[in-house]
Amino acid sequence: MNKLFRLVCLLIGSTLVLSSCKVTKYVDDDEHMLMTNEVTVDSTRLRSGKEYSYLRITPNRRLLGVPLYLLLYNAGDPEAEKGFGHWVSGLGDGPAVIDSTNLRKSSEQLSRYYFNKGYFDAVADYKVECNDRKRAKVYFTVKKKKPYFIRNIDYQMNSPELEEVVTAQMNQLGFKSWDQYNAKVLDQERGRLTELFRERGFYDFSKEFIYFEIDSALPGNFVDITMGIENKPVQEGDSIRYFEHTRFNLRDVNIVYRYDPNKDFGDTLSTYLGYRFFFNDELSFRPRLATDAILIEPGDRYKQSDVTRSYHHLINLKVFAGVNVDFVPVEGDSASHWLDAYVLLSPFKKQSLGLELEGTHTSGNFGAGGSIFYRNRNIFHGGQILEVRLNGALEAQQVSSDASGVFNTIQYGVGTTLHLPYFLLPFDTEGWMPKRYQPQTDINASYNQQIRVDFNRSILNFGLHYTFDESVAKRHKFELADFNFVKLTEIRDSSNIDGNRIRTGFQDAFIPTIGYTFLYNDQSLTAPRRDYQFFRGHIELAGNIFNGIARASSWTPNEDGQYELFGNPFAQYVKVDLDFRHYQPVLDSRRFEFRINGGIALPYGNSSVVPFEKQFFAGGANDNRGWVAYTLGPGGDTTGFDVNTGDIKIMATYEYRFSILGDLNGALFADVGNIWTLDPIEDRYNTAFRFDRFYEELAIGAGAGLRYDFGFFVFRLDAGFKIGQPSRPNGNYWTWDQLRFGRAVWNFGIGYPF
Repeated sequence: MNKLFRLVCLLIGSTLVLSSCKVTKYVDDDEHMLMTNEVTVDSTRLRSGKEYSYLRITPNRRLLGVPLYLLLYNAGDPEAEKGFGHWVSGLGDGPAVIDSTNLRKSSEQLSRYYFNKGYFDAVADYKVECNDRKRAKVYFTVKKKKPYFIRNIDYQMNSPELEEVVTAQMNQLGFKSWDQYNAKVLDQERGRLTELFRERGFYDFSKEFIYFEIDSALPGNFVDITMGIENKPVQEGDSIRYFEHTRFNLRDVNIVYRYDPNKDFGDTLSTYLGYRFFFNDELSFRPRLATDAILIEPGDRYKQSDVTRSYHHLINLKVFAGVNVDFVPVEGDSASHWLDAYVLLSPFKKQSLGLELEGTHTSGNFGAGGSIFYRNRNIFHGGQILEVRLNGALEAQQVSSDASGVFNTIQYGVGTTLHLPYFLLPFDTEGWMPKRYQPQTDINASYNQQIRVDFNRSILNFGLHYTFDESVAKRHKFELADFNFVKLTEIRDSSNIDGNRIRTGFQDAFIPTIGYTFLYNDQSLTAPRRDYQFFRGHIELAGNIFNGIARASSWTPNEDGQYELFGNPFAQYVKVDLDFRHYQPVLDSRRFEFRINGGIALPYGNSSVVPFEKQFFAGGANDNRGWVAYTLGPGGDTTGFDVNTGDIKIMATYEYRFSILGDLNGALFADVGNIWTLDPIEDRYNTAFRFDRFYEELAIGAGAGLRYDFGFFVFRLDAGFKIGQPSRPNGNYWTWDQLRFGRAVWNFGIGYPF
């Protein structure tokens, strides 16, 4: 394998070296191809920065230092209108030929960039160095000179209502006296004020109404800024009149069911809590379904955030295929302050039967699965969604045990879920919780049979969960009841269980849990290039109620001292796990991603070990990719177990993601972490977590990967290498001497690792 790899690398390298001699293949004799741009600002050379994004001509893109896209272009036939050569050239980029017009515009853009940052006297220029190989370098120079600062700020507003809003928000103004002038800050302030005005009732306000007058004819490097707001123009016959901006209120909120743009509204009108419903024949859902999701109400002042959240609430019901919210000013004089709202709804087909095929990725194992489902989107006429699903999956479990075939794990079962767009409680909840919280209830039950390499088991599950959104970014989920019945039906190979700590965790068990999950995600759909954070915190308690009942009722424990329910010991433990992620866009389609996650599971009372499926594992496609799932940690292994789990986990991952070609993307990554137990394990060293040494026991994996975006899912292939291996004896932590292509751990996955 290594010889083959070296041969392939040699062939590729030779090809690239030979091809590099022909990068100017399609550059005419009187032209020069740009090889390098260099920007110098006030005698300081900039190796990177925003300045480079303003250049109208840039060198050809490179991958690992190689102009791959130019080589692809040259390898094909760019002059052909079709055929294979045309297709190959289309994958690449043509040569970046220097053009005097683009050079001049680039220089002007640099001057404008610094002008907008307050350097009104900035001057930019450029110089081109060419050689006889039709290649060139361009040197841009910028002299910023002195910046200008804001002296006085004044306002000109013809609307007392707008002036009232601005005055109340004066302390939040994005700029102030003695700040350096920055046009970007002014534009951001236009956007902020526009959002503020629309939030305060100014329905038809747009940022184009806001203008800034800059007076720089002052002694010294100072400017005075006057912010003004133009009146709104209104067409009246052949003339245009201008009116002050005023707030709008809602007169009627009309809900149009089965909306069809080619037909009139329904001929039936019904009123519920002040909302007017238009429909034909009959309304197939109870009015409360819509009114609970719609935050705007008759008589309210217009508020943009209520409109946006109403739209998202209706979409999230998953009952309506089409949702739109329109506003029409009430007919009257041109200064009318009233709006009629029209909520246009197009429902999904109520019942559906379908087949789904998918790639699966469970606990680090890659496979394929499918399901047949029946779905009823409005079963009780209140937006309740019932789904019954028969599913099956094949997985490639990565173990060292003898197992024939690629897919050595089979799972099949049946499950049903009932989703309710409200809290299921023994009393009427209408009006009990603010609409913006969007309360939901999920009831689910399932039965699954797992046939793995070493054992078979069946799992029966029942769950009752309540969810509500505190805000757009914050979600709370209460797992009021989660009951899991686990039965081990057959053990074919006990070598990975006998003597291992998971033997106790692998017994038949009843796992009754309650839990709470907090989710935070400040990703903005309107500003996708902004960095954002994700956080998930989860706490799970098991067995406390049943243990209290057992003690109070004087239940008789079994021979192991455990109380039983339905013939099985019930689990008792507490588990906490945390997951924090930071997403940082860089330039173009490049991003830095960071994740740190971990947790602790503590058994007590009726359990000495946390059930197997609740323990932590390390390794696999979504974890430390230098190790196969379940093979990393805890501590050093002298037993050769394939399945390793722990009570404590710490894991951190860095990824640098970038575009390669079209829908093909790449990533470089580093994974650091491990798992530990609470107590030492016989025949293994350093398994228990200790604060004075855990940092020495962190395993390091690193590598590179490819991702192909099919649109509806992402296929991922990562090659991970062990860099730091704490389980190696004699202190041989670093594994540089073992870095071989043949030692890579190949990780297949569906979707991104985080």
